[in-house]
Amino acid sequence: MRVVSNTSPLSNLAIIGQLGLVREQLGNLLIPPAVHAELLRNPHPKACSALQGALQEGWIRVMPLAGVVPAIFTLILA
Repeated sequence: MRVVSNTSPLSNLAIIGQLGLVREQLGNLLIPPAVHAELLRNPHPKACSALQGALQEGWIRVMPLAGVVPAIFTLILA
């Protein structure tokens, strides 16, 4: 299952030092390039470091989302 996130949950969890919860619960995560750009502007140094670490480790990956059909829409349309 593909999991896609926006900025707020990742940023806020990184700020409070709990970004690892995302990995524990969801495994790998995709973010669009715009979310990546927003995360790089996070004003909290520890949060930036945690987010950069997740990107370097590869469990958060940047990917254009063109053509990805959200599962919720698939369920609604089924």
